[in-house]
Amino acid sequence: MKLKGIRIFLCFVFCLGVLSPVWAQQSACESGDLSACQCVEGSEDNLKKARGLVADSRWVEAADLLEGVLMRCPAADSVFSYYSWLLVQLTDSQQSQTSLYGQVAEDFDWQLSQRLGVQSGYSDNLSRAPTQSTVVLNVANNPLTLDLMPDFKVHSGFSSLLNGGVNAYKRLSPAADWRLQGDFASRLSGEEGYADYQRLHLLSAFNYQTDALLAHGVTVGFDVLRYQNDQYFAVVEAQFEQRWRVNEACHLISGEDFVWQRQLDLSVMDGYYAALRGGVSCLFKGALYQLEGATGGDWGERLRPGGTRWRNQVRASAIWPLDAVVPGSVLRTIGQFSQVNDARQYSVLLGAGKKRQVQQFLLKTSYQWPIIREQGGLLSGQVDLSWQEESSNMALFGVDFIELWGGVNFKW
Repeated sequence: MKLKGIRIFLCFVFCLGVLSPVWAQQSACESGDLSACQCVEGSEDNLKKARGLVADSRWVEAADLLEGVLMRCPAADSVFSYYSWLLVQLTDSQQSQTSLYGQVAEDFDWQLSQRLGVQSGYSDNLSRAPTQSTVVLNVANNPLTLDLMPDFKVHSGFSSLLNGGVNAYKRLSPAADWRLQGDFASRLSGEEGYADYQRLHLLSAFNYQTDALLAHGVTVGFDVLRYQNDQYFAVVEAQFEQRWRVNEACHLISGEDFVWQRQLDLSVMDGYYAALRGGVSCLFKGALYQLEGATGGDWGERLRPGGTRWRNQVRASAIWPLDAVVPGSVLRTIGQFSQVNDARQYSVLLGAGKKRQVQQFLLKTSYQWPIIREQGGLLSGQVDLSWQEESSNMALFGVDFIELWGGVNFKW
């Protein structure tokens, strides 16, 4: 299972990412039209410059640069696509001052955008249940094997996902901006328990540029998750981030994360998480790369199994514009390793009183491309592939899955 999942994932990324430069070389200037070739070369060079300006939050300069390209080369699809799609995608955490369609909004006006998406897909573990379907309890030194409840067993199958959201962006001053976001999602598979759910996510993000070398960000979010078996989870989080400019391409990242999580009707599982985070973000040849590490503690109720949990995480991500495949298309990839160690034994009945240790590997890739671009909105396609391998010294906490999703999103 593990090798099969990795092979599928790597094959998908290789086909879309590695082969795109070959396609670009084959398609460039085939017509022999000198004017068209000049537009292609000039557009690509200015696109790289614009992406560098966006990375430095210099939105107006990037808009002016691309407007000049469109005036000279109105048929430059990649520039128009970057205006209408890629710029927003690369700056989800810090929306630009330009609108979706290349028109510069007046300073300090609110900008609104909405989206609605429909996806369907397959998962070999819809409820993210433990790989092992039985649990062994140590009762009076005599092992007792019990079957897990149906809600905690692995079920594979197809499901559908409806999601949507609203974004509001406002530039407060030349050096500060504020973003509000609301999203909802609902998954339906026909399975009971934890396979189907509804989720509401609210977020407020404030960014401030202290000077040319230092920027600050404050993000506050709220999540509520309801599963089909009427189990509710709530999460409140706050993130503080500092971005230090190293050179024209790279920034160093430092941050502090705070999370409060609660499971309704089972307060013994509540937790309070605090962590320090650090990393680096670089823009190289039009692609955005980021590497981050975090370490912290999760303090729970006094009677919570396992007590305090120490968490460590390393996360690598990349965003590649694949204009050579489809103008305006984007490939995102995430690789993550997480480790959780309990401070005391989880249970005298489970694992012979061991302290629980969990390791998780996660790989995810998402490919998005525009289908229809019109003044009133943008219809895009999306394919997602996810794979997770989770192991533990207690078999009950090993969770594996692979999922493939496909669908469309409409933004206006």
